[in-house]
Amino acid sequence: HPNLAGIGEPVDCAYLMTGVEAVPSVIEDLAAAGAGGAVLLTADYREVGPEGAERERALVEQCARLGITVQGPNCLGFINYRRRVVAHALLVPPPLIAGRVGLVTQSGAMLLHLHRLAQHRAIGLSYVISSGNEAMLDAADFIDYLLDDTETAVVGALLEGIRQPERFLAVAERALAPAPRSPTPAPWPWRTGSSTPSSGKEAWSALRPWRSWSRPLRCWRRAASPRAGG
Repeated sequence: HPNLAGIGEPVDCAYLMTGVEAVPSVIEDLAAAGAGGAVLLTADYREVGPEGAERERALVEQCARLGITVQGPNCLGFINYRRRVVAHALLVPPPLIAGRVGLVTQSGAMLLHLHRLAQHRAIGLSYVISSGNEAMLDAADFIDYLLDDTETAVVGALLEGIRQPERFLAVAERALAPAPRSPTPAPWPWRTGSSTPSSGKEAWSALRPWRSWSRPLRCWRRAASPRAGG
């Protein structure tokens, strides 16, 4: 097909693997085809500095104008285990064991490691999602979605940064509310802004250092604890 419109059928989600210069025209193509969402593998956005940050700002502006929601950029994608949808740039070894654990990670490389770890331990997953640069959708959005998913009972997250602390805390409060699920807290693998992420152009380089929001989180956890105040 020369373009998405040429498919002749509705497009739910597109996976973009083009160079950064081609992305604006592809986004226009998505809009013409009526696609509402895209996973953007393409890098060279905010993670590379001011010029990339300006490209990312323009991307968000264009997508908002056209009504398209983007996961990423600089994002490897997601796996929906129940519907057997693998929107991921790397080879995902079978089987896809469907279950009730949903995972969110800012690192696309970790997505594959989490898949293999769960597979090795025969743990069924509902979703594994990498959020990348979080230009439009961030980890809190994905966690919020998983909390609403009746077939996800456990929600886990591997995060180094939080784009919107207030929004994240609101979602965390939802996770702590009494419900027929067992949400897990997000672990923090690097505790200082000087630590180096596990691979090249990680989106984490653009997120807030640990120290800038670790104290508010600790205060919030004490306030939210049922043992607070004795």
